[in-house]
Amino acid sequence: MFGWRQWGNYQLEQAEEASAVYEQLSLAIAGNRANEAAEQLLLLTDKYSRTPYVDQAQFAMAKMYMDRNSPEEAAAKLQLLLAESDNPQFQHIARLRLAKIRLHQGEYDAALASLAQGESSAFAPQYHDIRGDVYFGMERFDEARAEYERALSTAAPGVIERAIIQAKLDDLGPELLHQLAPVVGGVTEGGNSLDSSTDVAAEVNYSPEGE
Repeated sequence: MFGWRQWGNYQLEQAEEASAVYEQLSLAIAGNRANEAAEQLLLLTDKYSRTPYVDQAQFAMAKMYMDRNSPEEAAAKLQLLLAESDNPQFQHIARLRLAKIRLHQGEYDAALASLAQGESSAFAPQYHDIRGDVYFGMERFDEARAEYERALSTAAPGVIERAIIQAKLDDLGPELLHQLAPVVGGVTEGGNSLDSSTDVAAEVNYSPEGE
């Protein structure tokens, strides 16, 4: 009994210390002190690798690198999480965000490969939604439409923004071919870029709690 109590106290101490380190990492990121944040992450991985704060820190660092327009560094943090985390939920979130980064980079095959590595019923709507975005970027519009429809059909209430996905489907309606006809080099006859989306990097949601 004493041994179990001692082990429980040790785990509690580890969690409290890891929480304090994670707080310092968060403050460093907020203060745009990337080197200090990296040092805190190293401390977490060295001394508190069995706590969930390591995964949280990898997500935070990935967001920091995306905010600094360093997608490869962000991808590296997510890939490290995928290799080392034993939390299935965090692995799915990391895989989805990695696919978004590859989509942002125009690396469509890499994005699809990331999405193909794992899927679950709980995250199925998000997988279908992002896969639809990838197919849209590849101009494989029938496949994009099918993925968006699957996203809507598999989503429980509140899981995804249904209105956004429906808008994507609407964009794939009969008018799409008419819109694409006069396009030359990605620019319409009116001189506007076909892609009217905002900065993709800013749209990647990095909150570890969900997609």
